Amino acid sequence: MPPLPAQMRAAAPHRGAVLRVGGRLRRAEPAGPVRRLLALAFALLAGCAAGGSPSSADRAALARAHEREMEALRAGDLARFERAFADGAVIVSSDGRTLVGKPEILASYRGIFAAGRSDPSTEILDVVVSGDWALERFAFSTRVEPADGSAPFTVHGVGVHVYRRGADGIWRIAYDTFQEGPPPAPPR
Repeated sequence: MPPLPAQMRAAAPHRGAVLRVGGRLRRAEPAGPVRRLLALAFALLAGCAAGGSPSSADRAALARAHEREMEALRAGDLARFERAFADGAVIVSSDGRTLVGKPEILASYRGIFAAGRSDPSTEILDVVVSGDWALERFAFSTRVEPADGSAPFTVHGVGVHVYRRGADGIWRIAYDTFQEGPPPAPPR
């Protein structure tokens, strides 16, 4: 997931923000989703340590799932973006902003898409699979062109997607977290 650059963050709800979700007011609370994300990641890693690497079919399907999200981000297409996520998905951004469930994610990204165009490029660094769960570590570089005409800029960082394979066999993002930082070091 590309980051929420500083010039676009104002369009997204922040941690502690009061959000209207399904007609109810709700305060964003990061502790539960973050704990679940970490527990799931450790369980996946422990389960995969004994199981070996993912099959080529799983790798290809996960790469397609990753690219579906990137294409939706490039296009600013909220409907396609929604299809990349599992029901109940959670996004935790570098500044601790936590979005829980598709309604919160879509409300945030509606504002982000309106605030500018992004062109993410990513490199998948590692993938582990355990049954119907997968963890993907990636690096990103996102060029952002703000809608207000201010100067374009590029944001770099790393992230982790936790995917869940649905009953239809399609991998969707269940948890997404990312950290903005300096450009990645060149390969050795």
